[in-house]
Parts: sequence; C-alpha cells; structure tokens
Amino acid sequence: MAAAIANYNIKMNELTADLAVEGFQSAEVDAIMKAVRDDKTWNAIERNANLQGLCGIPTAKKADVTDINVIEMAKFSVDKYNEEAGTKLVFMKVIACALWNLGVVTVYALLIQTQDSKGTYIDKAVAVDVTIIGKKLLWYKH
Repeated sequence: MAAAIANYNIKMNELTADLAVEGFQSAEVDAIMKAVRDDKTWNAIERNANLQGLCGIPTAKKADVTDINVIEMAKFSVDKYNEEAGTKLVFMKVIACALWNLGVVTVYALLIQTQDSKGTYIDKAVAVDVTIIGKKLLWYKH
C-alpha cells in the first residue's frame, strides 16, 4: 500500500491559514499529523484502546463507527481520495475511528474498509471538519 498525500503542503497551509482566521492554533493538528504516520497510533485506534492522550493530545476519544458524522467523514475521505488519485474505491464501512474535538476543529483518524475490482482494503485517512469552512482531507493511505 502506498501513501498518498495529495497536495499535503498546500492543504496544511490552507488549513493553517483558515484556522488562523478563526483564531485557532494548529499545534494540535500538527501533532496528530505527525503521530498518524506511526503504526502504533493506528494499532491503538484499531484495538479501540484507551485513546486518552493519543498523539499527546488529551481530548482523543473513540468514536462510534455507526455515528452518521463518522460515516459521512469516511465517505468524504474516500471520495476525495478517488478524485485526487484517479481511483474508483467504494466505501464499505468504518472499522475504527479516533477523534479529537479541538473547538472549531474536529479531527478524524479513520480506518476504512474499501473495495474496488481488484479486492478489499483497509485504508487510513485523516480528515478535519472545521466550523464554517467545512471538511478537508489531510492524509490518506491506500
């Protein structure tokens, strides 16, 4: 599986600028983005371990994989990845999700089951929902 970080720097710069306008510091988002590159973080999310303090941020919590907001964010992430990577993955279900509610920003770290004509996969995504601005995909690994 290859990591795809479509326009990562552009998106992070856009996100940082958007958050700065709202008076929000993005140190937490930066810490999460660094931590999700480590398999230990994903292992904790997949095992539904106690996520308190995950990525060094005390507000991490397990999310209900049947919650409509979690499912919508997972579908959004798959759709965005398809647009940027030119793939035709189909969302199947959310396997696990950790989220951080950081005030105007909610960060989702998602393990998503997807499928295409070649098989079934477990993909990883990090996306944010920013008040007023909306959803942004920050990172996706297929």
